[in-house]
Amino acid sequence: MQQIFTATGVPPRVYRDLLTKEFGDAWLTWLPETLYAEIERVWHVQLSSEVANKINAFRVFLTTDLFYTDAAAFEHIVQSINDVVIDPELLSLSTPSEILYALYMIGPVDVTKFGREVVTYIRVCCENFGLLKYPPLLKFAQPVYGAAELNEALPKIKPALLPGADDDIVVQQSRKLYQVIGDVVDRIGRFRNEVLETTNV
Repeated sequence: MQQIFTATGVPPRVYRDLLTKEFGDAWLTWLPETLYAEIERVWHVQLSSEVANKINAFRVFLTTDLFYTDAAAFEHIVQSINDVVIDPELLSLSTPSEILYALYMIGPVDVTKFGREVVTYIRVCCENFGLLKYPPLLKFAQPVYGAAELNEALPKIKPALLPGADDDIVVQQSRKLYQVIGDVVDRIGRFRNEVLETTNV
């Protein structure tokens, strides 16, 4: 059990279930220092910084709407779920894979609650990666493009390693979409193979 509080790759829902079973819903209102002290007392383990960030990020997700309305909070929660060490003073861009992984692991999410600021952030992250067609879980943020040619190509883009010329937009975007989804599937597979075996989650 102690490894759960030091290992990376553990979904935040695992922490929620453990903490709620032990402390009820009270832990959601505790100061972080109080929660860390209680975890150390009960499980005789000191949290890694990544796990502490993940638990706090998930608590923000569970108790506020900041995940849906504030781009900085959204990014910090996404990065925490991905076990990325975050600097609360900086806003950087997550990758589409990190966003997709976080939504999958933190879920379920209510996509109707996402505000313009977070949708814009997701679009900028996807644009920065060069991704024009979004995975199904990010469909709520998919923009409508001004170029008719691009809008006609979107339905043909699928997550696959299509043969063809690198400058063919359908081939190029299908490969990018395949990479994004493949990264997430690979990470979930690694979690099942590595983390579950060592932590008995």
